[in-house]
Amino acid sequence: MKVKTKMRSRYITCLDPEPLVPEALVSVLNRGGYAAELMDVQHGGRTGIRCELAVGSNMSRIFVGVSEDFHHAASVPTDDWELARDLAGPEGAGAIRRLINIRGWELGDVGAVDRLTEELCASTRGTLY
Repeated sequence: MKVKTKMRSRYITCLDPEPLVPEALVSVLNRGGYAAELMDVQHGGRTGIRCELAVGSNMSRIFVGVSEDFHHAASVPTDDWELARDLAGPEGAGAIRRLINIRGWELGDVGAVDRLTEELCASTRGTLY
């Protein structure tokens, strides 16, 4: 019998203008006691950075997407900006610099996703949604 699983997304609206370095994601997880590898990195111009991480002995996947800086990008995908604005509300939207989307499988390594989420919120002065 095949078990169906779903992806679980977490969104962080970031105030920090510094770009996210993909290798730092692996470092965060390794310091937290999770064996992690960077499997793929895509620099997508308008779409920012997309990373795929493998965690633990079962190589559970975590996907992280980071938008371009909303204040300096020549053109930001409307979907990213609209979602960030909807999450933060009209009062907070002007200060948001980036949107981070962290996705992991429901039956994957939830502890690793939690660790990564907490660290990214702290390091980017972000708010979790």
